[in-house]
Amino acid sequence: MRVVAASMMMFALAGCPTVDTGTTPSDIDTCYPKGGLPYFQAEIWPDYLHQADPSMDCARSSCHGGGGTSTMHFETMPVDDNANFQVAVSEVNCNDPLQSRLWLAPSGQISHTGGTLYTTGGPEYDIFLGWFQ
Repeated sequence: MRVVAASMMMFALAGCPTVDTGTTPSDIDTCYPKGGLPYFQAEIWPDYLHQADPSMDCARSSCHGGGGTSTMHFETMPVDDNANFQVAVSEVNCNDPLQSRLWLAPSGQISHTGGTLYTTGGPEYDIFLGWFQ
């Protein structure tokens, strides 16, 4: 009886197809703020990351611009909105936006070679939080 049950089990398992789910997406743990790419292009890029004031411009800095020392690099020559969006969202926390590295570093709450750029209640604070609403 055991031999029959074992052979039936082997037959049943042999009939199960193998499903190839492909490779794991690189953005599996990435969240996407509600404003998405359009808000990124209209607000985050020009008024948060790539500002007119060079002392506040993350994207053209020696750290985050081309050839910089940070792992967060932005494409500025030419500007690549999709690539820059992916870089930015890899640094956000949708469950608690104010715990995002994209906010914590420039606001001086964690180590940031570029120093403190933004403050709670400042215009960049509102721009950043607006991305999640």
